[in-house]
Amino acid sequence: MSSEVCVLVTFYSEPREAFLTSVFRVLEVFKCGFVEVFVSRSREVEARDVVGLLSGLFSDVVFDVCPLFPDPNDLNSFDGLVEKIWSILKSFRDRGRIVIAVFTGSRLEISTVVLAASRIREDIVLVYIPFYWGPWNKLFYPFTPKPLEPLTILHPNAENVKSLIKSTSIYLIDRKSIEYFLEKIGIASKFRRELAYTQYRFNQGFTPSTLLHPIDVICKEMKISISVSGIPKLLVKTNSYCNYEEVIDIVDKIGVEATKIFSSNNDIDKTINLLLKFSSILLPAVEECTFNCNSYRDTILIDFISILSEEVLIDTNIVYTSLHTLLYENKENTVLPLCTYIELLKHKAHFTNPYEKIRSAIAEIALEELKTIKIDIDEKASHQPCEIGIALTNKIAVTSDKKAYEEIFKTLKTKAILIQPKPLKQIKFLKREETRKIAYAYYALTQLKTLTSIKKIEKTLNEMKTSIEIGYS
Repeated sequence: MSSEVCVLVTFYSEPREAFLTSVFRVLEVFKCGFVEVFVSRSREVEARDVVGLLSGLFSDVVFDVCPLFPDPNDLNSFDGLVEKIWSILKSFRDRGRIVIAVFTGSRLEISTVVLAASRIREDIVLVYIPFYWGPWNKLFYPFTPKPLEPLTILHPNAENVKSLIKSTSIYLIDRKSIEYFLEKIGIASKFRRELAYTQYRFNQGFTPSTLLHPIDVICKEMKISISVSGIPKLLVKTNSYCNYEEVIDIVDKIGVEATKIFSSNNDIDKTINLLLKFSSILLPAVEECTFNCNSYRDTILIDFISILSEEVLIDTNIVYTSLHTLLYENKENTVLPLCTYIELLKHKAHFTNPYEKIRSAIAEIALEELKTIKIDIDEKASHQPCEIGIALTNKIAVTSDKKAYEEIFKTLKTKAILIQPKPLKQIKFLKREETRKIAYAYYALTQLKTLTSIKKIEKTLNEMKTSIEIGYS
């Protein structure tokens, strides 16, 4: 048995993103020339389709799909299952050490494979990767932040693991191949694919190490700057892109400082605020309601909507306050009024100044995102202005327009939620607060970089002599 190579054993099951991450992440770190994919018989065809796509990206790796696991209702098929797995694992021993991704697969799949593997434990390496879903839901490594996907060795007898580690953890995939793969795997939104590619580049630039915990966890520093007419207006940086607290700090600081610095009503200030809101540097938080919601003040909008028993109708200004980012987590109870959809179409088509030109580009992105996410549209809410159209439906209104909230929704005694865009540290999450706050911080930085790299936006910012840069110090 060679100590220089290995076999990756992973599982194709829900969530599929865990399986995909296991392949990309483990093959990035370990010298595995063979991947064995265990799958239930009912999902074999689906697994083979996805593995076929992976084979096109890893030409030097041999993939095999093994439909070993029965469906839960076929209890008789469980007989001798561990013995079958043990026999398969033993057959891999001449190919090298076996690396098992224990963060994929069902309870049945993991427990039976680990039980079988315990018989040959001297050749086994168990690895685990945590997941910080949040708005990264449905994406997978290498299109999610590498610091959120550290690879941890679990097995106590996995000696000499360093002999399995590649000399470099960075592998290159050309952009056309990435675009094709993401589209085929089901990432339908063009902007979402752009964001995934941006994160792929971030992983290459800011995390050159393997992030194999605790052997090799090193990240580069990151700097974010906003300049106008060549004059720096805001500068923040973190010593390590791997440090969660530092990343949260810089995202929060951008939101806090930019709100103070860019507070006028000129095109530049409005543009920067729009980009910060749409990128989710500033997040939509509950400010007040026409009904009792005092205890939920500062709660992120999507968490508050999820505890309501009624549908809510979204005003256009909420779409510009990173609604799409929230909907990747949960779209329950959230409905788009037809009047909001029409306003977005108008903003996309008509512009007379640089701010409106950038708003046009963002409206186009928002429309595609909402279409991809398949948010429901209320066709009855069609009156203009949109606040009136929403109020006439007798459903809960959500707006960040305080004047409309006070003069329309309160006056008409409509149920309404007033939203205030706020920096990250001021936001409350009703569940998994720590991990989601981390996920949102990284997502905001990636999304801001993606937005400012869109050609129409980048060109208009240049015309305005304004730059938003994310890079090395």
